[in-house]
Amino acid sequence: MKTHTAFASLFAAALTAGTMLPLSASAQETMGAKVETKLDAAGQATKDTAITTKIKTKLAADKGLSAMDIHVETTGGIVTLSGTVDNKAQVELAESVVKKTSGVKSVENKLEAKSSS
Repeated sequence: MKTHTAFASLFAAALTAGTMLPLSASAQETMGAKVETKLDAAGQATKDTAITTKIKTKLAADKGLSAMDIHVETTGGIVTLSGTVDNKAQVELAESVVKKTSGVKSVENKLEAKSSS
């Protein structure tokens, strides 16, 4: 038992010592770039979620649309609409609502109309 405890202590000390070694300048730059990339991705994901939420709220508030049948996905500011609405006018109305939303770069409208009127 004492051997096991001594080994665990020695292993923990070795790990701690290894993490305290100074990094070279290039390793620090690489590490910094990776952290920055992850932060940028997290920031974009947060923006995309906010855009999606705004769009869903606007679609739900529009009496001319059935928002329950419209699916919204945002990636990098590009919004994809999918689902089925009653007619072509609602397809166009939904796209118009999305285009007026701040942060939207473009719209991929994959909505299908039940009827052509």
